[in-house]
Amino acid sequence: MHGKVHVDGVIEGKIDANDDISIGKHGQVTGLVKARHVHVSGCLEGEVICDVLFVEAGGQVRARVLSRKMSVDPRGCFQGERREQIQQVLALQEAPEKAFEFGVEAIDSLPDRIVLGSGRGKYGGK
Repeated sequence: MHGKVHVDGVIEGKIDANDDISIGKHGQVTGLVKARHVHVSGCLEGEVICDVLFVEAGGQVRARVLSRKMSVDPRGCFQGERREQIQQVLALQEAPEKAFEFGVEAIDSLPDRIVLGSGRGKYGGK
């Protein structure tokens, strides 16, 4: 899609816009949303790939989000996961379906060992 998009109805599927998308108070979007800026006053469920996500007062987002920036109004709702990875954002033009890595691949990419804190203290001092 070219130009700005405003949704005040129900959409299921994929929205791929070159500009901004706003989901109004009565809007309900389920699926993959890809845009520059996404403003949500209604309901959005699924996956979001954008530069900036704004969850407005009354907005509800239940999604996996890949964005550079995100803000949630105190009266808005966000449930899900947000990632910020510049390499992935740049690669999305070619393969948006590979934006998120879950399952066995995600587990395999975790480090073998995680060390929390290295200072001296009650439990870790010499």
